[in-house]
Amino acid sequence: PLLWLAEWLEANNPNNQYILGPRNWTDLSREEKLELCFKHLDRDSSGYLTQNELLAIASKLNPVADVAEAKKTLDFMDSNGDNQVSLSEYLEAMGFLLSTLDSEQFEAKIHEMLAATHLSYFSREEKVMMAFRHLDVNNNGLLELDELILLGQKLNPKTDEEAARKTIHMMDLDGDHQSRLKYSRPEA
Repeated sequence: PLLWLAEWLEANNPNNQYILGPRNWTDLSREEKLELCFKHLDRDSSGYLTQNELLAIASKLNPVADVAEAKKTLDFMDSNGDNQVSLSEYLEAMGFLLSTLDSEQFEAKIHEMLAATHLSYFSREEKVMMAFRHLDVNNNGLLELDELILLGQKLNPKTDEEAARKTIHMMDLDGDHQSRLKYSRPEA
């Protein structure tokens, strides 16, 4: 379900670390995928994860995560006690934690972590545009009635044309009463 997000992030990545070159995601080993996650978590590219970096991802994966939880995670992963997590410490800890997962479960966890990490790089407006571009199936810069019906039916199978029209009416910023929505920046 997050494939569209992964594709968009690969094309629009601010730190260019998600680019795999000629290799496909499916060609990567579990360790290489974990290494990729580490690079994304290491926001300052220091080669180590700090408590703040772990807190940033923990809060994305679990909104009630706090500093104590990040410290607990750091302590678990930090085998040499230097208050930071190296790549080898991360690979060892995550390899252990994820070792019981089958391939599908492992992939889901990795994608969840990458998506959460990447989303934290983007502003609210960029996130809205990302969602808008995904929903704009025909890429014409408008969300039209049929596209809103598709979205509505993904969220609630009982969604019909009437519900989509009400959504358009509610969000029709330019008042043209057409069966479409245009994305415009919110006023500052």
